[in-house]
Amino acid sequence: MKNRYFTIILAFIILLIVPSFSNCTENMDDYPDFMKKHMEKKISESIYYTKNTKNTITNINNNFNLKLYNQLKSNPGNIFYSPYSIVMALTMLYAGSDGNSKLQIEKAMGLSGNSTELYQSVKDLQDMVTESQTQNKFELSIANAFWIQNNLNIINDFNQILNKYFHSEIKKVDFRTQSEQIRVSINQWVEKITHDKIKDLFPRGSIINATRFVVVNAIYFKAEWDKPFKEKYTKPDNFYVNPGNTINIPFMKQQKNYRYMKNNHLEMIELYYKDYGASMYILLPVDKYGLASLESQITEENLNVWLEQLSSRLISLYMPKYKMEDSFELNKILLSLGISDVFSPQRSNLSGITKDIPLSVSAALHKAVIEVDEEGTVAAAATGIMGVSGALKMPEPIIVKVNHPFIFFIRYNKTGAVLFMGRVVNPGR
Repeated sequence: MKNRYFTIILAFIILLIVPSFSNCTENMDDYPDFMKKHMEKKISESIYYTKNTKNTITNINNNFNLKLYNQLKSNPGNIFYSPYSIVMALTMLYAGSDGNSKLQIEKAMGLSGNSTELYQSVKDLQDMVTESQTQNKFELSIANAFWIQNNLNIINDFNQILNKYFHSEIKKVDFRTQSEQIRVSINQWVEKITHDKIKDLFPRGSIINATRFVVVNAIYFKAEWDKPFKEKYTKPDNFYVNPGNTINIPFMKQQKNYRYMKNNHLEMIELYYKDYGASMYILLPVDKYGLASLESQITEENLNVWLEQLSSRLISLYMPKYKMEDSFELNKILLSLGISDVFSPQRSNLSGITKDIPLSVSAALHKAVIEVDEEGTVAAAATGIMGVSGALKMPEPIIVKVNHPFIFFIRYNKTGAVLFMGRVVNPGR
């Protein structure tokens, strides 16, 4: 029997809109009760990785995120991606894998082998997200969909996993005769979920008559800052890209209590959204040109320590406005992490999807967009796999100028899952 390849497409889109903080000084009474409790003691959300619940989608996501960043950091310039998008795509692929293909994904993602626990954590997170829509002043939607060639018999276990745990739509289509129409339809689905932030995820020619299935996951996130930045305080200032390049860009200004820490290497500050449903964390090197040194220190252990050291301080924050888009192929990254067999028609084992024909992955793609300004943050991401913590208020504010390359991540605070991560080297691009 001839080897065939399938297309797995996973699209994760997060739209985040955050009007920022007012310029007034706050005290603890300004915070809601739940926030006071958070600031007065360390809680689980302050931990990046929790060892006693290893095999959950949040820990797997946060662990794999650091592996991804270590692979991407050698790329020049800005970086932006959704680890959650990529991890969810791989988790769905994992559900359909077997043999050595499955073992390679397990090892790369740090899975314990208890797949039921993993899938249940996926479902719990998605159920939590659905419930949170009535409790938080932000939108966070997660959607999964699966397109498969209509004459293939889907393995019942795989079908049940997608339905029960991933809440995935399953659509039978005929790639052999309608590949272009299906490509357009899938792109329209992604655009709808992402509120038109990701367009043409699959370019013409990416889905062809040899495609046998496409998996897509989309995330949409829209949230306001706790208090909006005032545009009248936005002024141009210098951003130091590197010793030979200084640019003049708009900086937003805000003075309020933030959770903050500083050591000899970095300053870390948490910018939280309304109702503390999600937060953006900024990691700023103390050395103006010390980004590479900071990147070498980003580990689970260090992130746990830094998050636990955050405490409420009065801060005068100068934050650049920026917008960036990033896209890249995941093939080489996944190969470097040990996921190789699924890319080989001879070695791939995706028999957990169907036993009718052999399947393998031809390509894995990712695209992400983010914009940060006074009114908020808009972020979106798509992944496609195609195959044939509070302290006393300071009397004087600490001045934090985010005026040189920095790292940031956006986290869903109910679980601690990192939704987005990025590096801003040049906000003018």
